[in-house]
Amino acid sequence: MIPFHGVFLVLVFDGLAVVYFMMAFTSEKTGANLKGRSLNFDISSIIYAVCSIAILYRMQYWEGWTGWINVTGFLFSIVSVLAIFSIYFFFRLPERKTSFKTLLRAHMSWIYFVLLFPLVALTNPRTFHNIFNGTTYESYIRARYPLDEGTEMVNRYKPATENSRTCADEYFQSALQSEKNEDYTKALGQYDESIDLNPDNAQAIYNRGLLKLTKLEIDRETALSAYNDFTRAIQLDSTFAAAYYHRAVVHNYLSKKDRLPAQNDYRKARSLDTFYYNDDNIKAFLELPAIDSSVDTTNYVKLDDEE
Repeated sequence: MIPFHGVFLVLVFDGLAVVYFMMAFTSEKTGANLKGRSLNFDISSIIYAVCSIAILYRMQYWEGWTGWINVTGFLFSIVSVLAIFSIYFFFRLPERKTSFKTLLRAHMSWIYFVLLFPLVALTNPRTFHNIFNGTTYESYIRARYPLDEGTEMVNRYKPATENSRTCADEYFQSALQSEKNEDYTKALGQYDESIDLNPDNAQAIYNRGLLKLTKLEIDRETALSAYNDFTRAIQLDSTFAAAYYHRAVVHNYLSKKDRLPAQNDYRKARSLDTFYYNDDNIKAFLELPAIDSSVDTTNYVKLDDEE
């Protein structure tokens, strides 16, 4: 869900685009009797309108937003050069026919965008997303990209400061407390915040997957998300027995026919922790055929780590 300030900004930039387009094409009466009309065309207003659209594209992650930002940056640079020259000559002229107030009013739009547009164009995707959206960048990426591609994108912009890790630990502890209080929605959000600040914390990622699997209403999308969390935890810690075990549980939920990946994960969990080695349910599952030919695979979902 987009927060209120994000919705407000979308409406603002949408409205600005319309206003600037209207300002770009204006007409005025001319002639001795003011019966004629002339059409004025203001190229700077067109560029400001395009700036507003580019910001909207960036905020909504619409396809092609990088192209809009690049083109708009070039056009805005041209307007900026002209505006700077205008201000320069204003102060250089010994006798000015216009007041400073008039100059400020004429360049108000330029000042507005010269403060805002660089922030939008130069801010990295993680920071920009977290400012204008109600989800964290990490959870947004995980929901929309395959695991390995998403990991590359998350790692590209992950924070590297000690303060970020401290905040991540605080969110993690808060999530544990929220789970104890059975406030699972709040706990999920706190795990998201913790992982966004420190995406290399295998325990936090595992806990989030376990929360999705055991505390939230389960469906295929939630199960896939939990599966990816367990897989990422294993990538970060190859000795994480509980992650192997619960990934096997999810795989068995998602794919009733092909038992082999789940059986392999169960075997790995048993080899890492005797707790799982003595589990009679796991022993019984490992004795089943790897393929259950009686199961329909019409709705089978191929998982990221399957060959």
